[in-house]
Amino acid sequence: MRFVLLSMIVLAGGLSGIENGAYTYRSVTGDRTNTYIVSWKEDRNIIRLSSSNVAGTRDTDCIHALNGAMLRWESTETWTIIGVRSNTAVHFSGTLAGKPVVGRSVELGAIPWYQLFELPIALFVRSGSREQPFWVVNPADLTANNLMMIREGTETITVGGVSRTALRVRMTILGPFSMFWSALYWCRADDGICIKFDRPNGMPGTPITCGELIAEK
Repeated sequence: MRFVLLSMIVLAGGLSGIENGAYTYRSVTGDRTNTYIVSWKEDRNIIRLSSSNVAGTRDTDCIHALNGAMLRWESTETWTIIGVRSNTAVHFSGTLAGKPVVGRSVELGAIPWYQLFELPIALFVRSGSREQPFWVVNPADLTANNLMMIREGTETITVGGVSRTALRVRMTILGPFSMFWSALYWCRADDGICIKFDRPNGMPGTPITCGELIAEK
């Protein structure tokens, strides 16, 4: 199977200078607290990106090409869903709401596709680009939503009780719902790693999740 590696997918510089790492975040949604680890590691000619709850109950795994393009997604958060990009489409298999997924796909064109944001945001910050459109698939129904990352400048924030200077990146939906949904990520300017975020816990109207980086290695 030939995977798409189109020029629009490549974030400037690819993964150059991005080291393997594991980043632990604590997030709060209402009265619920969650701690999870996002990690990535180069494995021969691919990057393995994963997110797992420290309790071992939720897992997402992605495979990216060395230029940052995402090729494969597997989620076991609720159901086992697998998505594989071939040329300009993503084809799905697995189960959804207890039923087999058969013949489902979405057409994405030449725009990048991401499911875990920590690595793509780091690459975006390091690229120096002003904006980056991308697709994300809703695991609840396998529909694709077109989003945009926007660089907004630096500001001083508090992380773990310490004042830090960070670059703010806004993420918003493209289209008629753009005024109703946005997420904010604050990243270190030198390596692009996200250190704080405020984001809806889903589509417009869902609760806000606030999170911070609490450990890394």
